[in-house]
Amino acid sequence: MIYISDYELKPRKKDGRLHVVNRGTEPVCPICGRILQYRDERSRVYKREVGERNVLYVRRLYCRYCKTYHVELPDFLEKNRQYTV
Repeated sequence: MIYISDYELKPRKKDGRLHVVNRGTEPVCPICGRILQYRDERSRVYKREVGERNVLYVRRLYCRYCKTYHVELPDFLEKNRQYTV
C-alpha cells in the first residue's frame, strides 16, 4: 500500500464513477525505492460515517525489480478497511 496526499478525485469517462488521480511525484516502491509502473485500476468500496457505500477506483502499480504489486490509496482510506478515516 502506498498512501498519497496530493490527489484529485475525477469521474471516469466510461461509467462516471470516481477514480483517484495522483497529482504528486511519481510513485516509488517502498521496498527497493525504484519508480513503479502503472498496471491497472481496481474498485475499492468504502463507507462514510452515515453508512453510505461508495465505489472508488484506485491504481495498481507494479515494480519490475521486486516483482511486487502496490495499491495507491488516498489518505482518507485505511488499509484493508471499508471505512474512511
